[in-house]
Amino acid sequence: MSATARLVREVLVARLGEWYGVRPEDVTDDRPFAEHGLTSRDAVALTALLGRAVGRQLPATLLWETPTPAALVAALTAQEDRPPAGAPSARAATTASPAAGAPVAVVGVGCRFPGGADSPAAYWQLLTEGRDAVGTVPEGRWERFVPAGSVLPADLGRHGGFLDGVEEFDAEFFGIAADEAVALDPQQRMLLEVTREALDHAAIPAPSLAGTRTGVFVGISGTEYAHLTVGRPESVTPWTAAGASLSVAAGRVSYALDLRGPSLAVDTACSSSLVAVDHAVRALADGTCDVALAAGVNVLLSPTVTLGLQRAGALSADGRCKAFDAAADGMVRGEGCGVVVLKRLPDAERAGDRVLAVITATEVNSDGRSNGLTAPNAAAQRDLLAHAHGADGRQLDYVEAHGTGTPLGDPVEAGALGAVLGQGRSAEQPLLLGSVKTNIGHLEAAAGIAGLIKTVLALHHDELPGQLHFADPNPHLDLDALRLRVLTAPEPWPRYSGTATAGVSSFGFSGTNAHVVLREHRPGTAADPTLTAEGLGAPREPGGDGDSATAAIGTPDPRRTVRARGAGDPTGEPEAGVWEPRSPAPGDERPGPGAGGPVTDGPVHRPGAHPPLAGQRSAGTSRPALVLLDAPTDGRLRAHAGELARWLDSPAGRGALAADVARTLAGRTGRGRRRAAVVARDRDTLTTALHTVSPGATRTPTSSPPTVPRSPPTTRARCGCSPDTDPSGPAWDANCSRRNRRSPPPSNGSSLCCASTRACRCSARRNPTPT
Repeated sequence: MSATARLVREVLVARLGEWYGVRPEDVTDDRPFAEHGLTSRDAVALTALLGRAVGRQLPATLLWETPTPAALVAALTAQEDRPPAGAPSARAATTASPAAGAPVAVVGVGCRFPGGADSPAAYWQLLTEGRDAVGTVPEGRWERFVPAGSVLPADLGRHGGFLDGVEEFDAEFFGIAADEAVALDPQQRMLLEVTREALDHAAIPAPSLAGTRTGVFVGISGTEYAHLTVGRPESVTPWTAAGASLSVAAGRVSYALDLRGPSLAVDTACSSSLVAVDHAVRALADGTCDVALAAGVNVLLSPTVTLGLQRAGALSADGRCKAFDAAADGMVRGEGCGVVVLKRLPDAERAGDRVLAVITATEVNSDGRSNGLTAPNAAAQRDLLAHAHGADGRQLDYVEAHGTGTPLGDPVEAGALGAVLGQGRSAEQPLLLGSVKTNIGHLEAAAGIAGLIKTVLALHHDELPGQLHFADPNPHLDLDALRLRVLTAPEPWPRYSGTATAGVSSFGFSGTNAHVVLREHRPGTAADPTLTAEGLGAPREPGGDGDSATAAIGTPDPRRTVRARGAGDPTGEPEAGVWEPRSPAPGDERPGPGAGGPVTDGPVHRPGAHPPLAGQRSAGTSRPALVLLDAPTDGRLRAHAGELARWLDSPAGRGALAADVARTLAGRTGRGRRRAAVVARDRDTLTTALHTVSPGATRTPTSSPPTVPRSPPTTRARCGCSPDTDPSGPAWDANCSRRNRRSPPPSNGSSLCCASTRACRCSARRNPTPT
């Protein structure tokens, strides 16, 4: 045994014995350090001790790259030169991602993330404003999961990125009966709604996909609602099994939309949704499907997982992810849902779809036998990156990192990024890093899709948002030497290669790693004209003036416009309204299920149709526009018309052209069997006609548009509407009176549901609570 080997063994035996009571004879050459109980923090400390013993600085991740004493000694005593850490493996050099040569277009996005980021526009605003969406657990969220006689520990961390109204659901819109809706996991409910929102954002009418080879790929892991619904045999219903099943989460979307492509749920823990994207890209590449919906969803209903992670030392004491920072001490959990609509790029271009970004490669691998089941593997991460990027990685602009803010995970990830993507770079062109977990927390199964959507929006808006909670670099990282730089404020894309490029990483504690490579969309031919408030304009260039001039076309969301008590309505009763419309904010893009919402930041065309060329409309004439409205009921249809009319009267809608409104709504049909059509040549004519469709609505003077704050969570979205305000007649009234009652909780107390809420959105609804 060499002197170095003896010295290393002495340090190992002494430290493991002192810290964990391990006997010297149990420190065998082939036994992983993790089996002795070595934690990530202690591994960093032990590496520092070994470095002092051998007289040279060692990487903080050394014990995770060499998980046994034998591997450690071999690494420290090796005489021959090893291949560079970032050198592509033989597999990487001889194989290619299925996406290579078959780029995939992202044509639509839907999301519901913490901090009110319930649309692409709201999410982008949260990111660019640098807001921290982490809060504390909503009142009453955990209590129903605590058995009688049990008490939660007083020191249990209560921070998280939580959603408002996670129990709300539009059962009426999807034709789901109240009893069945009660049994649905909130993750299934969100998936249905956000999927429809993503299709609306893509201007793809949902009915047009019925019977087509459209695939659904859902990353999902949590089963907490099932623990509630199956807790007592007497509470089980015919819908309980399907409502609690993870596999049905994907199948329910396919069933609701009559989609005939692959439909599968993916559970690889924190990398689930990015692995789902990989499956979707592969299915498009091999022709298994022609359109793909890739999604991720996560809800935090029970305190048990949080308690387990806290006892494992994985959670931050202050409830913040501080990725790559010296103060990083763990992650904070979060919940949410994201969906992207994918097509093969040539198909999207032929259809005239707006292409938000292009996926050029995906890659998935496993850590294998690392230093513990849940421990990261630096070698596996290097291989993942090398295989995904190949020789082009050294000109990559940005990586949306996994970035959980853990003492071990950050150095491992940054080291792999520097070894593969940082080598050969000049100091003036560092790889830029960021992590959305610093804004909204770690969304676990939905974390990858949250990072992907952030990056897609950044490419589309030609701007990179900064991350939060970064002041001083992790002392175990030399970011300059690795040619890395953490973004702390918004910056334009550097375009090192001439094209904006990015990567998105997501690593599961199951050991499954995923990475997606993206670039901006640069059509090979002249871009289609952009729809602006003034009409059809010049082709939009990334980062150009077209971004600020594009029209926000659509209808308002009563969650933002319905009057609350003290806001102009002395009774406090909300106006009749629906979920379909929503009020557009600058860059607003989310309509919601059944919605005719705004589409901005570039042209959105009906699939298969191209808009007329600029200049075809003369200044003094215009062709009549046919504006189509549809909804599940007469009441919602009429309320939809009224909300659209009021939006057109507001400053946000005053510049909209009737033709642009018509084109936008034509891409969002299929919301119900009740329909109306309005023919108009200009905005004023359209507004007057819409007020006619909505009897009883009062036109607001354009000089004083209504500006009402968003209703607080306690008055959001009650299902149904008041019979005295709904104009549709007795048939609706009978249904409405049933829906207006709070959904009775199942006998096991699982009242975390509103069996017939959300898509009704006929009035402000109340959060369901046990009665």
